[in-house]
Amino acid sequence: MDATPRPMRFFQISAQGHHGYPQPEDGYQSLVYADCCRRCGIHGQQTAPFRLRRGRPAPNSGFLQLNWIFDVFFVHPDIAAELSNGGITGLSYRPVVDHRAGSELGGCVQLQFPAVFACAETSRLTTVTCRPENEESHIQGFAGATWFSPSTPYCGRVKHHVPTTLGIQPGAVYGVPDVFQTAEWFGSGAEAHRLTVGSQRFVDLVRQRGWRGLEFREVREEGCSERVSPLRKRI
Repeated sequence: MDATPRPMRFFQISAQGHHGYPQPEDGYQSLVYADCCRRCGIHGQQTAPFRLRRGRPAPNSGFLQLNWIFDVFFVHPDIAAELSNGGITGLSYRPVVDHRAGSELGGCVQLQFPAVFACAETSRLTTVTCRPENEESHIQGFAGATWFSPSTPYCGRVKHHVPTTLGIQPGAVYGVPDVFQTAEWFGSGAEAHRLTVGSQRFVDLVRQRGWRGLEFREVREEGCSERVSPLRKRI
């Protein structure tokens, strides 16, 4: 019998739906993130908690994701405790604030992903550079002329269109925690996010507990990332 250990499988993690909006809807980025570019959405470290309206959206989902933000997840504190007790690595937790009261919002905490790795294979994905007349300037609505004043600066940073199948550079995920995010940015127009990746162990725990709200697509540890139709294939 071959005793060679099988390589760990990894999955791209995304939400099954989006519920509610960060507060205040106009300008939440500058409150939550450092060095946030309004043109492309790429930003620096999170410096403050997210603010939500009172009452958790989608209360029957174990994992919650807000509209507009595709790399931030929220869970009930009981699920956060089970993730910790289950030995899932690569997670930390941050309180959420009631926007009107300014106090901590019970029943909901943010999952944070301190581990960020330069690992995504992007050679076949369309790039989007934060500059005038960029790769999306021919697409109506993406050039930004009607969204921003002419004085709004460009940051020059680069993101890619979101892959339907994520490829990881060979050797880039050895020794990583159960959950991490790519250093590479993805998105279109003024939206940008990192991709969230989880191990088979994380996926198994979510399925065993029957927690709702997430879907998983297996990551290629060899080969290229691709963006093709259909947009999603659930695992």
